Amino acid sequence: MPYLQRVAITASEDRLEQLIVARLAPGADQKAIDARIWTLFGEEWAVMFTDLADFSRGVAEFGIIHFLQVIHESQRILVPCIDQHDGILLKSDGDSLLLIFRTASRALACSLAMQQATREYNRDRTPAEQVLLCVGLGFGPVLRIGDTTCSAPR
Repeated sequence: MPYLQRVAITASEDRLEQLIVARLAPGADQKAIDARIWTLFGEEWAVMFTDLADFSRGVAEFGIIHFLQVIHESQRILVPCIDQHDGILLKSDGDSLLLIFRTASRALACSLAMQQATREYNRDRTPAEQVLLCVGLGFGPVLRIGDTTCSAPR
């Protein structure tokens, strides 16, 4: 990671930590500190969370190695959709992805493209080899610190 990028992420986290510590001080004006935090880090983003259906049950039936292959294939077919729709991958955890998009319309278009890509992929596959994608979408204010996003109402 380039030095300036590391400094920027660390500086953001340090600034947030300073404000949280100030918020905890006796007599702190928490509303004013909250407003500063939202001013510094608040943005509107579309948030997408994906998950593969029947993962746990399938692992029990077919074994983990089989599903490592399914995860690999799902990422191979989904990442191009994410790139084409300007998504930012924040986290990959097992069979799940956490992504953000600047607009709800880009996130929705990406989710539709992902479903179409999995439909085409699944066409000639056995049920055990199919990628069954679940997608959740949300849009609104989040706190974004470096490449970390915390979704929460104000």
